[in-house]
Amino acid sequence: MKTERDIELAIDKIVLHGFAPKDSKGLKEAVEFELGRLIKERGLPEVIKSGGNFEHLPGGNFSIKTGSSLKTLASKISNQVYNGFGESKTRK
Repeated sequence: MKTERDIELAIDKIVLHGFAPKDSKGLKEAVEFELGRLIKERGLPEVIKSGGNFEHLPGGNFSIKTGSSLKTLASKISNQVYNGFGESKTRK
């Protein structure tokens, strides 16, 4: 029997180089949405199943074309963060 549970996903800050600070709020919300979608689709990563906060998740490096949409950028960031759950051992 599969049960669902509610989780709360909140991103305090996204640090990106080469982007205007005014874009950060919309981007943060888009990443929260997309990351929530990934978790629902792929499952909750093992490292966070027991709960807790993370001070830092490695996002790695990625390239994106100039003028890409917010959705495209959020998707790239979310995938990097989701994959970073497996690499992170740092909890707050």
